[in-house]
Amino acid sequence: YGDHRDLHYPLRRQRQMCIRDRNDASASLRKFDISAGTSHTCAIDGFNVICWGANFSGQAQAPYFLNPRYVSAGQDHSCAIGWEPNIKCWGQYINGETDPPDFEDADVISVGNFHSCAIDYNVQNGLKCWGGSNSDGELDVPENITDPLAVSAGAYSTCALEDTKVQCWGRNIFGVNDVPSLQLTAYTHQTYSAQSVISNSGSHACVIDENGLQCWGLNSNGQIDVPDLVNPFAVSTGGAHTCAIDDNGVHCWGSNDNGQTDVPEGLINPRAISTGNTHNCALDDYGLHCWGRNDFGPVSYTHLRAHETRED
Repeated sequence: YGDHRDLHYPLRRQRQMCIRDRNDASASLRKFDISAGTSHTCAIDGFNVICWGANFSGQAQAPYFLNPRYVSAGQDHSCAIGWEPNIKCWGQYINGETDPPDFEDADVISVGNFHSCAIDYNVQNGLKCWGGSNSDGELDVPENITDPLAVSAGAYSTCALEDTKVQCWGRNIFGVNDVPSLQLTAYTHQTYSAQSVISNSGSHACVIDENGLQCWGLNSNGQIDVPDLVNPFAVSTGGAHTCAIDDNGVHCWGSNDNGQTDVPEGLINPRAISTGNTHNCALDDYGLHCWGRNDFGPVSYTHLRAHETRED
């Protein structure tokens, strides 16, 4: 099952992983980002979008972006937000995966296995989804979602976060659409990036509320059995595992058949986590660390070593 290892790739130190505040047009843009896809990984290193790993459909061949600020990797395609045009997607094109609708100024984006969704905070009903077959209605945004804060596209399903509720739609074989009772208040979205507090793999989903991390859906490998966490602030769902960051660092649980829950030691102040199908990447003060299955190299990329490791 490939090479299981932790690899450390220095990036410029990121002071804050955050989306733009919809109420503050002068807020800083998100300049560093990571996203683990099924078998490839993409990152923004402060200047460029860089992808590596499986590239059967061109999903790791990122085009040039002007001021990229958000990237998301799926199964066979990837998308990012920048300027002119606002959104670019690349990789597999069967059902419009790389043909996003018009957005004047999209803020966040999420790429699932075969479809993608993005939100423009500046307009009402700013959530749009595209690509994929829509065989399970994963593109059909419910009409009552008028002011979304975050979106997570999984395998044939989508979840969105509003101020006080989460809705999921699309395929529901494993109960992803059956969202449990949650205690959501505005603090969740004002304190942390809203995109960081919700994640949907398509078979299980998680969200951080006032009571901590809540997960539901398929539990074949204990992926929704949340361990004891202290003030969790980021979560990401993988194929059959889950990872989160709390005050004590990165934690992963569920399937470990490829070492994906063996969190490397020595992470310093981790602030972002992204899970693929069987690999993960985390960003800390000193750069990017990836671990898990490495058949096609999703945890192996050395060209980021050239950047500075810190900015104090």
